[in-house]
Amino acid sequence: MSGLKKAELAAAHKKGVFTITQFSHTFRPNRRRKRIRHEWALQALSIREKRTHVLVPPELPTRGTATPIIYLDVEGDTASNSYYLIGALEASGAAHHSFWADSSEKEEDIWRRLVDLVERLGNCTLFHYGSYETVFLRRMIQRYPAYKPAVAAQLRERAVNVLALIHGHVHFPTLSNGLKDVAAHLGFRWTAPGTTGLQCALWRRKWEDEANDRLRHLITTYNADDCAALKVVVDALYAIRDGAPGNDVVDAGTIKPQSLGKFRKNVFVLPDLEFINSCAYFNYQRERIFLRTNPTVRKALRRESRAAHRKPRVNHVVAMRPPARCPRCGVDRPYRHKRFKKTQLDLRLGPGYVKRWVTEYGSAQYRCRSCGKTWFLKKYLAIATKYGRNLGCWLVYQAIAQKQFSGSIIETLGEAFGIHVHRQKVQIQKHEFAEFYRQTYRGILRRIARAPMVHVDETKANIIGASGYVWVFAAQDDVAFVYTSSRDGSILGRVLGRFRGVLVSDFYAAYDSMPCPQQKCLVHLIRDMNDDLFRNQLDPELRDLVQAFSDVLKPIVSTIDAYGLKRRHLRKHKRTVSGLFHELAEREYRSEVAEKSRTRILKCHEKLFTFLDYDGVPWNNNGAENAIKEFATLRRCIRGVSTENGMGDYLILLSIRQTLKRRGFGFLDFLLSGKRNLERFATPPQ
Repeated sequence: MSGLKKAELAAAHKKGVFTITQFSHTFRPNRRRKRIRHEWALQALSIREKRTHVLVPPELPTRGTATPIIYLDVEGDTASNSYYLIGALEASGAAHHSFWADSSEKEEDIWRRLVDLVERLGNCTLFHYGSYETVFLRRMIQRYPAYKPAVAAQLRERAVNVLALIHGHVHFPTLSNGLKDVAAHLGFRWTAPGTTGLQCALWRRKWEDEANDRLRHLITTYNADDCAALKVVVDALYAIRDGAPGNDVVDAGTIKPQSLGKFRKNVFVLPDLEFINSCAYFNYQRERIFLRTNPTVRKALRRESRAAHRKPRVNHVVAMRPPARCPRCGVDRPYRHKRFKKTQLDLRLGPGYVKRWVTEYGSAQYRCRSCGKTWFLKKYLAIATKYGRNLGCWLVYQAIAQKQFSGSIIETLGEAFGIHVHRQKVQIQKHEFAEFYRQTYRGILRRIARAPMVHVDETKANIIGASGYVWVFAAQDDVAFVYTSSRDGSILGRVLGRFRGVLVSDFYAAYDSMPCPQQKCLVHLIRDMNDDLFRNQLDPELRDLVQAFSDVLKPIVSTIDAYGLKRRHLRKHKRTVSGLFHELAEREYRSEVAEKSRTRILKCHEKLFTFLDYDGVPWNNNGAENAIKEFATLRRCIRGVSTENGMGDYLILLSIRQTLKRRGFGFLDFLLSGKRNLERFATPPQ
């Protein structure tokens, strides 16, 4: 890695770190950094995982149709400190300019042509890679100060060093941060692979002796390729800053630190250490070592073994009736060939009690007297599991509704009911029930997309090896949770589709992409203003602004308490709201905090009081926040040990549970009913 300093390299060698893979494990994601510096250990991790890691998002200038962009690359002679070629590529890619100087005396001519280009384009941004162009701009302004000094000064002020944006911010999976390595990783290919700046300088020296047009073409082509490569890098940085979806870009803040103080599986380099560690587990020592020397341990293990293998008492015996005739030839009175039986462990749940219930099913293999066919009863073959459905309902109910750990559920099942199962049984049942109710979950999503009003919120969620976000979509009677690997707002379009109701949310910018009426949570706004006022209690302008906003909102809340969320009672407050916005638009505050609050209110003024024009639309986002608290409680139970598929199973069942809770029905009753349709379950039989 060419960017490593000798001191850093020596320190790594002193620790026994000699390879990139070893060096990548030295990155500490939770380390506090006083200043931004390039983390070469993180770049080694990027090389190992073949993914780009972003430590701090780059701060790029705003780009748009009103701001032209030029990608600049300069070639010069370092011995004489002169420049002979300026390459400038416009952002559209349609125009590339090569300003060539035959000698050092023509240097001023190519500088004038660059300044004229910048003047013609107007207020443009200039991107370059490295400090070579920075020195070039400074020298040109010093050497030729008389030619359009205002344009030249603007050119230098609006020049952006792309390498400085990458350094300490973005860590590409490359051995260096050079333009050749970074652009090649992003997919750019040079016309003449392997060409370097040194080779270009040698071509220039040779051209001065021969004046060969082929050499000049090689130099200008190389310079044009550098400009095009720079454009590829800048576009990639804008995509990273804007959070464009991609599996090869990772936020370094989501990397989990490998703490030695937490319970985790140790990975040993030497196999002998792995064997020694495996012999040190408590259960291994208790079952293999301590039972030989401690009689108490020996007796305890025997009791546990007898309890686990003790056959439970059968509560009910079901003898299946024999078939009347052969299914093949139809001859009557087939005879029993062999007898079989199955025992099913289950729970019986009633009003005020839960008890173990063991059912024994008895049947036989039958043989036809005429054709000799042998078969089993279909009812007997349908009993394919050792455990009944009620037991699965109870396991899922404990995991989802009661937020219990798998270990505690299994211990309760064994101690209270004498049913000993593996803890993986909870995860298996969770997955099977999630698949069973997947259509129910999709029905909830469809109803939410057609609802007149939807609350939406998101929170962070950790899974094994990564982290993502859980989004909650809550209508009046339906709640749905959705997991995504990133926080970009594309999930809104996939879930809500052509939603045209009112979207109630917080002030996260991704929600603004939805083309529908929106209501921002005023509770978030007043809490933020209260925090600002608490920190700046001696600011009279901020106090006046907050008081004016509360004077408008308080009568509205009082009307809602008296009459509910009805438009005919709320529309009388629209005049006072318009007066507040008009007053804020005409007034400017000298206080920075007050001016910031004023700007925020005016920026989203169309989305603050939308509820005045609709029936049943609240002025806060409590509908989504109440639902997200349920997941936050479950998140403490999961503790990041679930996979992405396991998280999806959790969210399907949690969505159904929250929907039933809002409709006033019990989650366990729904599971025991065996129904999938929520409307049919809610409708009592006639």
